[in-house]
Parts: sequence; structure tokens; C-alpha cells
Amino acid sequence: MENGKRSRDDFEGGSGPQLDDYDDPSKKQHVDPVVELISNICKDIRRIGENSNLANQVDDISYISNPIVAEFEKIDKLREAILNTLYAVVLEQPQKIPNISILIFICNAKNFLVAKYVIEFFHAKAQALLDSIRTDSMDTEEDQKKDSKKQAEDAGAFNDLKSVLKFLGHFVSHHRTRFCV
Repeated sequence: MENGKRSRDDFEGGSGPQLDDYDDPSKKQHVDPVVELISNICKDIRRIGENSNLANQVDDISYISNPIVAEFEKIDKLREAILNTLYAVVLEQPQKIPNISILIFICNAKNFLVAKYVIEFFHAKAQALLDSIRTDSMDTEEDQKKDSKKQAEDAGAFNDLKSVLKFLGHFVSHHRTRFCV
């Protein structure tokens, strides 16, 4: 110690590079493997179709399908997260509908229950959208004139329904061409 000051090495209790709490592997937060798998798969689903190279898109879709097929039936949280992510992508990024339908088609070839769950989920969502439109249309004409916000909500529900039906149509057309040719 020169000048009565402690050096950094004295303060840390040693010399040379030391592991602090952040770098210490025993102190790192352990992420649940299921949560990590859900995060990775949903992130991959959201990124489908963003690569302009067609060969890479095919590889990406094939790669994404493997963990979906392997774990879809086993882990309820994973299934719910995948279905909700697919629904969100279909509504928010309709340009990706063909890619999403191909992903489900490939998953169906590996495990038919994946497509069954997807169709049932999207059917339920479409029915809920139809029901919301129906109950909104049962309002009297005076109520509709007063509330233009309600009309904007109806347009949103119609657009969402259109996207869901477009997705189901793409999936059915891929499925039909496979068996009819």
C-alpha cells in the first residue's frame, strides 16, 4: 500500500481478473427451459417470412416445425403460446399468412394433431368475432348513429375475421392440393 490507499485488488480480495456476481455461473438466474423454448419458438414464428431468400425461408420453416411437433401436445403453456402467437401474426401481419399456413401444413405432415388444434383455435376465434359483430349489429339504428366509434370497432372485427378466414383458406387450399393432385 503506497500513500495509505488501498488498490482495487486489495478491495476485491485478490489480484488479477476475478468473477463478479454477474459473471459467476452459480449466481446466474436459471431460466425455466419451457419458458426459454416458448420464447424462442414464438420469436421464430414472428420472424417467419422476413428473409427474402426463398431457400432460407424453407429451411427456417422446417427448423421451426421440429420443436413445435415434438412438444406441442406435451406442454400446455407452449401450445397456448404458439396458438396465440399464430393468431397475433395472422391479424397483425397478414402478408405472412401464406408462410404461417405452410408452417402448419408441415407440422401437420409430422403430427396431425397440431393442425387439429390450430383449426379448432382459429374456428373458435372466428366464431367469437362473428358473435361480436352479430351482437353489435342488433343495436338499434339510433344507437349506431350516435356511436361512430362502434362502427370503427365493427370494421376492426370484420378485418380480423377476414384475416382469420384468409388463413384458414390458405391452409385448406394447401391441404387440398396435396390430396387432389
